[in-house]
Amino acid sequence: MAYDEKLAKRIRKALDDEASITERKMFGGLAFLNDGNMCCGIVGERLMLRVGPDRHEQALGKPHVKPMDFTGRPLRGMVYIEPEGIQGTRLKRWIQWGLEFTRSLPAKHPDNPRGRNAIGKAVPRRSGAASEAKNATHEKTLARIQAVKNREAQSNRAQSKKAQPNKPASRPKARR
Repeated sequence: MAYDEKLAKRIRKALDDEASITERKMFGGLAFLNDGNMCCGIVGERLMLRVGPDRHEQALGKPHVKPMDFTGRPLRGMVYIEPEGIQGTRLKRWIQWGLEFTRSLPAKHPDNPRGRNAIGKAVPRRSGAASEAKNATHEKTLARIQAVKNREAQSNRAQSKKAQPNKPASRPKARR
């Protein structure tokens, strides 16, 4: 499914001041991510917006807004807004709702797009001197985990070499 390029340009313009915005093709359309968290996107001609669970009902009460049911089941905190609902300055207001919600979420590290640590728990946003120490500890833990994985991979390669049957050494053929 193609997405509305004109709407994409309008969204890019509305998000121009945001340094942490990236684009990614998703859901058969185009998504705009704030610190790695989906903020809004385009599916066909409709704006897909992440408003969060707290504002979900409020958003559905507005004209031209429908629940996002991409999977056949409504996704709480996600809505579709029809083209009539994003005319003029209304688009920027809707995008602000998405930005407000995604700013409350932990940033996702580029090497860890799901924003999860090694055991699958969400990584909280941290700032300040105390959190710098926690971040350094977290980095050391990740380095240790990677070192263990590397050792295991080396061990597996060595074991697979041992498991291969040895070929007899080839003898040069005698000349007659």
